[in-house]
Amino acid sequence: MLRAWLFAVTLTTLLLGWTSLASAQTYKVGAMAEAVSGLEGGTALPGPFRRSRTTLRIGADLAVDEFPDHAIAVAALVEVEPRAGVGFDARYVYRLGTRFSVGAGGIAMIAPSTLIGGSGDFTIRFPIGKVTALTLTPAVNAFFLGGDLPEDTVIWQVVLRVGVRFNL
Repeated sequence: MLRAWLFAVTLTTLLLGWTSLASAQTYKVGAMAEAVSGLEGGTALPGPFRRSRTTLRIGADLAVDEFPDHAIAVAALVEVEPRAGVGFDARYVYRLGTRFSVGAGGIAMIAPSTLIGGSGDFTIRFPIGKVTALTLTPAVNAFFLGGDLPEDTVIWQVVLRVGVRFNL
């Protein structure tokens, strides 16, 4: 049994050593930093709407060179006012040419209490260099789960994200 195992390991090592490396896909990586604010409303709020929490969004997106118009984006969210909080979002992004994209995914605030929901956006890029662009993104968020929500309540947000994006 030991001889068969040694033979298999030796043969595999030799075969792998003689093969050439295959050319794999390359990844297209982008990084972004954005400031977010807008309006929010819901049945639990004391009026039709109010200004939403001001949030910093720092993230990255990843696409494969075979499908450069399709990307997955993730970001950390840091609420800075009226109270501190942290969260994240993850979304699928589809590029509509070089200046526009649409995205949809999930969003979650995880501390100090939880809000979980869905999000959709439309991004406009204004190139200011070879790898840098200013971004303007209207987005809609709907939170339907979490410790911050009274029962049978949805909080919605219509926000504007303004930031900068870098192709790495």
